[in-house]
Amino acid sequence: EFVPVHVGLSHHGVSGSHSVAMLRPMNADGMRRVSLAGGFFKEQFIRQLRDCLADLDVESVVALLQGEEETSFQFNENEMAQLRAVAFDYRGYESSMRVIELLVLEAIRSGCFEGCLSVEEQRLMVRRVLQGQEWNSLVAELGFTGRKAGIKQFRRSVGKLLGCIAVH
Repeated sequence: EFVPVHVGLSHHGVSGSHSVAMLRPMNADGMRRVSLAGGFFKEQFIRQLRDCLADLDVESVVALLQGEEETSFQFNENEMAQLRAVAFDYRGYESSMRVIELLVLEAIRSGCFEGCLSVEEQRLMVRRVLQGQEWNSLVAELGFTGRKAGIKQFRRSVGKLLGCIAVH
């Protein structure tokens, strides 16, 4: 299986796409090296999404973050309380950014992100949470009637993701 290890930081002149370098291990030593390179890539990639890869399309972001090896990740009681407060009460995104980022990453990693959210909801969550796009530009990009409508959809999406990860 091929593993992404690098995304080009600039667009290709003709296609407009970013290049992706991928490796496939051929033996046990290769598996270890590819695993290390893939882990380093994921850590860097998540940080680059808020900076030099802030314009990367949502489909590519999701594809490059999926398929990570199985982990026994679970949210603790405090984190779950924060997520429920964002989804069902009036806790602001800005007060729970880290735990919401973990929720989105876990949903993508586990494969439930695409099955749980509509394409528009996926765009909202990736653009706001992983790429740090401001509400004003999200409202325009996604066609919300205003910031309040965008935040309302964001809360519903957090609630949906909570339900999805509870099943996985």
